[in-house]
Amino acid sequence: MGSPNETINYVSVHDGLCLWDKLAGSAADAPEALRINMDKLAAGIVLTAQGVPLLHAGDEFLRSKNGNANSYSDNDPQVNPIDWSLKGRHAEVFHFYQGMIALRKAHPALRMTERAMVDGSLKFLGDTPTNVVAYVIRDHANGDAWRNLLVIYNGTREAQTVDAAGDWTIVANDQRAGTQALGLAKDRIRVEAASLVVAHNDEPWREEAPAAQAEAGASN
Repeated sequence: MGSPNETINYVSVHDGLCLWDKLAGSAADAPEALRINMDKLAAGIVLTAQGVPLLHAGDEFLRSKNGNANSYSDNDPQVNPIDWSLKGRHAEVFHFYQGMIALRKAHPALRMTERAMVDGSLKFLGDTPTNVVAYVIRDHANGDAWRNLLVIYNGTREAQTVDAAGDWTIVANDQRAGTQALGLAKDRIRVEAASLVVAHNDEPWREEAPAAQAEAGASN
């Protein structure tokens, strides 16, 4: 791959099931609140991934096509027409998508156009829990105003804690997303079930928290 812009990233599209219907089938045993988290996590992954994001109309407020995976010729009013009342019923999901879009647009570190830039700036964190992915985009990547941008995806059905050295300002979590501070964390970040956290700081990047470094030094 020469450029991230050669990839189109999506979790649902006009072919196949829409996202909410996919989750209804794949996570039928999960409470609705957890499936809503899964929907927001899926969108959050797309909107923080390098490359070109594609969002299927209606996913931002949990659109359903009544389980129809091949609806091009279906005239059932419960399938292809978008039910705009869902936007009001699931306003928190809509605003989460809106906030993630605003975050992506405001921060060029999430929109790098050269593979070499991604390879040089993006660092995966080690020792994360199973089914948790965490990475930092370092040192004002692609001219970003934020020095370091941290992204954590929790693909489990339980809250997880991730070690990430530094003082972090959280701007996206399971409830809200955007460019404004939602809270602060130091060295350890809690990520709720089936959700993500995006945070930033302006410190020189270091692999380990001071406590971990001191512990490692004492054992040598």
